Amino acid sequence: MPSAGTVATAAAALAALLAAGTVAPAQTPPKMPPSTKGTTSCGTATGPSPGVRYKTYRVRGSISCKAAKRLAARIPEPRGWRYFDWTKGGRGPWTDVLVKEGGKTTIGFVLICTPALCGDDG
Repeated sequence: MPSAGTVATAAAALAALLAAGTVAPAQTPPKMPPSTKGTTSCGTATGPSPGVRYKTYRVRGSISCKAAKRLAARIPEPRGWRYFDWTKGGRGPWTDVLVKEGGKTTIGFVLICTPALCGDDG
C-alpha cells in the first residue's frame, strides 16, 4: 500500500501537469449535419495513404476548397486543427471531421470506398 506522502506527491504531479496544459482537456465533438445537404462540396481529395480518397465538404466557416482538400492529406494530425474520427460514434455520412482551433471552421470528409480499402463489394 503506498504511503500518504507518495499519493500526495502523485496528486501534486498530476495537478502540475494539468495546470501546465500538457494533458489535453476533453474535446467536445462539433455538431455535424445528418447529410451533406447545406454544405459546400469541394470535390475529391487524396488522403494520407496511397489509394485513400475522400469527398471533401466545407461544413461551416471560411476556408477555400483548395485548402480544405489539402488538409485531407494530413489527416489525422494537421497543425492547428482538431481531428475527430466520426466512425467512432458520430452519425453519417461523415467518416472524418476537422475543426479549426477556435471552432469557427469545420470540414467534413467522406471516405470513398475502393476494392483495395473495403473489399470487392466497394
